[in-house]
Amino acid sequence: MMKKITLILVLMLTLVACGNKSTDKPEDQTPDGTSTASVTNDANELVASLSENGNWITAITADVTLSEPLVVNGKFHNRNDTANDVYRKLALHTQDDDFNVIDNFTLTVPVLEVRSENFTVFFGTIVGDVHVFADGFTLHGTKVEGNVVFETEAQKDSADLTLEGATVVGDVTVTE
Repeated sequence: MMKKITLILVLMLTLVACGNKSTDKPEDQTPDGTSTASVTNDANELVASLSENGNWITAITADVTLSEPLVVNGKFHNRNDTANDVYRKLALHTQDDDFNVIDNFTLTVPVLEVRSENFTVFFGTIVGDVHVFADGFTLHGTKVEGNVVFETEAQKDSADLTLEGATVVGDVTVTE
């Protein structure tokens, strides 16, 4: 029962805190009950949640390791509402009611392949390379222990890899 309450709390906090792409707190701090999200520490659920038929927001609750590439694919809108901007999120952390990060988690993957436009990774660490094939990729307080490779210069120019102290330990390059 406590695990279920904790997961519900993490889900609610993630929806509230990640509901706004800016670094400010959201104006509306009530969770959007119609939004779909996935809160998991299971590798298979993570893969499904970030697939083309997955969720607009995914949060992990522990370190996750994958032996195969992880593909983020599909077109999603902020808060799963088509009236909102195209936007997708991955939270690698938990937080308290005041939006303070409590725990950061590590996603270990040979390659994180980003094919969803305006995909943001919040806090935590990615161990592995990130290959970007979409505009608007953002790291928000996230450390990448690997390379970030963009398919085009335009995709690189549309990215932000430094929000809230985000860093890339490897090289940032373009393949074109």
